[in-house]
Amino acid sequence: MTIKSLIATVALLAANAAQAGLITNGNFESGLAGWSTSGNVVATSIAASGSYFGAGSIAADGNYLAVFNSGDGPTNGRLMQTFATVAGQTYRWEFDYGVTTGGAQGMRATVLGANSTDLINNVVNDNTAGLLAHFTFNFVADGSQATLRFQDLNNNPTNSQDGVLDNVVVRAVPEPASLALMGLGMVGAMVARRRRKA
Repeated sequence: MTIKSLIATVALLAANAAQAGLITNGNFESGLAGWSTSGNVVATSIAASGSYFGAGSIAADGNYLAVFNSGDGPTNGRLMQTFATVAGQTYRWEFDYGVTTGGAQGMRATVLGANSTDLINNVVNDNTAGLLAHFTFNFVADGSQATLRFQDLNNNPTNSQDGVLDNVVVRAVPEPASLALMGLGMVGAMVARRRRKA
């Protein structure tokens, strides 16, 4: 194995580690499977309701997305999912959020730590129909699990306006020290292999 191929292998392993998603069904292609729900939140196909969603495909991944306060109903929808974490590890949380028609929608986006403490607690807003706004947050885990929570805001207008959510992803952020140790380990393995051949 040459040094170039070793470097390429380390880079590939690091990229794969960073891309490993921790959320189940974050694109809602399996409906709301994997999510705990309460209130007025559903998974809807844009193919079945294309004109309802601003005459265009706004689901950024597949054909389904989660819809809050659908059918001009109450603004009490909540989605939650718990996933495994490592205390002290940094994670990147990303998702797309938007509004179905003209107007504005907002939601509270929270990450709860192992002891139900807020690791992230933000209100996100969007007022551009047909386009999803992309949101990214980093947090440091405080235990062996964390919980994502998306909560519709009770002051959202509901007259033919819905909040939509798609592409929910959480990934561990690889630490430079970990990558360096992995690289050194691979170099050591390569040197040992060459010595055995000689």
